Amino acid sequence: MFGREAELVSGTDGSFVETLEKIRHTTILPVVEMQAGLQWNQNFEATTLVLKAGLESQIYFGGGGWDFTNDDDDGGAQWAGDSGNFGMLGFIMSASMNY
Repeated sequence: MFGREAELVSGTDGSFVETLEKIRHTTILPVVEMQAGLQWNQNFEATTLVLKAGLESQIYFGGGGWDFTNDDDDGGAQWAGDSGNFGMLGFIMSASMNY
């Protein structure tokens, strides 16, 4: 996945907060998806019964937090890869009859 984001960089002199500049970034979030499953078909004269079961998983590299603290010398935000990963896991089942 990819997209653009913007952030306001601000500073303070101890008494008030002043907006210094608006920084725009193009960000890429790598995603890996896996699917594995089984399918069973049975013919009954003019009808076919189809049963499916499977497992699906996705992992988002660097999408787990979006911590944009300023650790760079150029005033920009950290790359999303510094923020950790997260994933999802799911199960799917379906049945159908084709005439």
